[in-house]
Amino acid sequence: MEISIKHSAHIYELIEKWNEINNIRYYKDIKKEHRKWNKNGTTTYDMQCVILGKTGYGKSTLLNKIIGKDVFETSAIDSTTLKMQCADWLIDSNNNYYFSIADFPGIGQNSKIDEKYLEWYKQMLEKSDCILYLLRADTREYSIDINTINNLEMDKSKLILGLNFCDKIEPITRSITSGLTEKQLVNLEGKINAISKSFKIAKSNILPFSADTMWQIDKLIKKIVGTITCNN
Repeated sequence: MEISIKHSAHIYELIEKWNEINNIRYYKDIKKEHRKWNKNGTTTYDMQCVILGKTGYGKSTLLNKIIGKDVFETSAIDSTTLKMQCADWLIDSNNNYYFSIADFPGIGQNSKIDEKYLEWYKQMLEKSDCILYLLRADTREYSIDINTINNLEMDKSKLILGLNFCDKIEPITRSITSGLTEKQLVNLEGKINAISKSFKIAKSNILPFSADTMWQIDKLIKKIVGTITCNN
């Protein structure tokens, strides 16, 4: 698998934008075998969150919003991530501890490519502390997503279903506000209940947000940090 580090900085860069990341900096029990990486001959230990989901569901866009700049490739025409891209933030230079977020190739293009990607996913999920699987709030078709999660036999204690594009939930508003209307929130609650039942996952592990409007991205980051620190 080809891995491309698209962004590298100190953890303070991320903390300045998202205070929720502070809990990562103070987490002590980082040095574990599943976090061990070899980067150009240097051994590092990475607390990793992986983002996966169907092509066009906003994985790269979300990462760009978290970082605050466009470093991950996005395209409305060819939205294919052909290799694993990641962003690394140094936590401790003495011990080579990092926090990393990885963007996986999108699924749902064709069966042969999906099979190849699924093998990559299985390898990487073993080394990850949090799995963020993105869904679209403005669709009802989740059969591919359900099959992918079942085939990978994901540890659901590490799994967050990120419900993106919540601003597209009916009735769509042209308001400039980044929040949702009361009617949208009612429909969103119904959507979350349906997803919880279909995916057989607790509602507490479903986080609605919108990368485009930045709605609830702070809560999503807090959920990611909580998942990483609580499961280890």
